[in-house]
Amino acid sequence: MDWHLVLKDFLNTLTFELNLTENTRSAYQNDLVRLLSHLSGKKLILEKISLKNLEEYIMELSKAGFSPRTLARNISAIKKFYKFCLNEKYINYNPADLLEIPKLPKSLPETLSFEEINEILKSIDTSNQLGIRNRAIIEVLYGCGLRVSELTNLKIKQIYFKEEMLQVFGKGRKIRLVPVGKFALQWLHSYLNKARPFLALKAAAKDFVFISHVGTPLSRVSVWRMLQKYTINAGINKNIYPHIFRHAYATHLLENGANLRAVQEMLGHADISTTQIYTHVTNQYLKEEYISFHPRAKEE
Repeated sequence: MDWHLVLKDFLNTLTFELNLTENTRSAYQNDLVRLLSHLSGKKLILEKISLKNLEEYIMELSKAGFSPRTLARNISAIKKFYKFCLNEKYINYNPADLLEIPKLPKSLPETLSFEEINEILKSIDTSNQLGIRNRAIIEVLYGCGLRVSELTNLKIKQIYFKEEMLQVFGKGRKIRLVPVGKFALQWLHSYLNKARPFLALKAAAKDFVFISHVGTPLSRVSVWRMLQKYTINAGINKNIYPHIFRHAYATHLLENGANLRAVQEMLGHADISTTQIYTHVTNQYLKEEYISFHPRAKEE
């Protein structure tokens, strides 16, 4: 049996039936190709291996330095793949059924202060078309809490200026409406009128909102590099990546009294426990404020 063809069928199922994102699909593909390569090297075939074989494989990944989160994703990919193979009758039993996915501790997300975000925004030269575009990108990332993939895939028709809302296609292709603040709207309007028309002359950019200097849809890597540049210019010594603005968005909303359920809806979280991690961030902030300013805390 050609297990690479089976793998292709499985990946197509992930895309068209289970609605997993392209990033997750790509990660699962890499994980399973690695498993097939490992089995080939051990002269094992997929339909004959045991739970013990799989556990030994995961142990080898651990010894090779794979992080707990990456190991958990590998196990998830293997379990889903074997379940698919059993359902499609490629195998007669599922050795991965008892393979356990370890529970991962939820780490507090790194974030940016409002002052740091302002410093980053002030470092942008908006006297040129790319500067206007980049200011609009950061205003939208922070002002709307978008994932970077949601930003790069955003279409012009998804902006509702009159209603001050964005229509966003999130994880699992779920649609949500996100409010847009006046600064993000202002810079979006400026970009679409003063910068994008000139960038779009260089290539067929269709209706993507954010496009590159050569007129093509903007990539996630380009956004990351741009943010790194402005962070360095602003003198901020933090590991900056697009998602940190989403963390800041959620944290600052909760710090200023926003309802947790409302923040969950705006972020597009399926489970409120994912949103609740930001309450731990704000609690830490409150502790720091207390220690800094309460006279009794200073005396202690």
